[in-house]
Amino acid sequence: MQVHNYEAAQTIIALNRWGSAGNTTNALCVGIGNQPTGNPDWTFADNAGTYDLVRRLHVLVLPGVSDASGPEVAGRPARSRSTA
Repeated sequence: MQVHNYEAAQTIIALNRWGSAGNTTNALCVGIGNQPTGNPDWTFADNAGTYDLVRRLHVLVLPGVSDASGPEVAGRPARSRSTA
């Protein structure tokens, strides 16, 4: 799973190889932000073993302006929603 800010070429959060639990040859790859070296999306980082046994992720979200137009997908304009 990866979340990106595509326009800014930024990795927000990445969790790669999450389906390989118990597989010691394919370690979990975890990252927040761009990886400074290698793949910026933490692919092949094999770094989950460097984290403590206690892992917590806190996500704080501020309320935003309501967007009645809906999401935009791959650069296509959103479909208009009927208010009737």
